[in-house]
Amino acid sequence: MTAANRYRMPFILDVDEAARRFARVIAKKRRLAVIPWQMALISLVLRCLPGWLYDRLFARAPRKTRDRGEA
Repeated sequence: MTAANRYRMPFILDVDEAARRFARVIAKKRRLAVIPWQMALISLVLRCLPGWLYDRLFARAPRKTRDRGEA
């Protein structure tokens, strides 16, 4: 799923580890979980940034191309 990404993905998990984490969350019947947890911290920080600063920081960030293939 991430092979086409040309940008850094620092918190990527291998399939087995991701499956174990998903299973734990499901077994605990949690309504919300962010996996990996580091992404929750990053999301919190980014939401606190003023819009103009966020736009400036990420204006040149690489974008993932959309697959326009048939479903």
